[in-house]
Amino acid sequence: MLATAAKFVLAAAVLMLFVPGADAQRVPARCAKAKDKVKCTCGVENGAIFVQRSDGRRRMIIRQAGAAPNDGYARCLLRHGRS
Repeated sequence: MLATAAKFVLAAAVLMLFVPGADAQRVPARCAKAKDKVKCTCGVENGAIFVQRSDGRRRMIIRQAGAAPNDGYARCLLRHGRS
């Protein structure tokens, strides 16, 4: 019984290692044409808004309340192997 429970816990832990990788496969529609889809996706997940600049390019602005407004964005980038 204990061995079965240990196998289940091990299988669950291995599954959790691969779940964040599948997360990177989903790209929001707003990020379809972005050069860096990971940065854009992390921004959208953390409440970013996009502002059209005068030269036609878009700028991403992350607006979050709290002491470290970019903390969620930074954690998302780290989760996807970025610095």
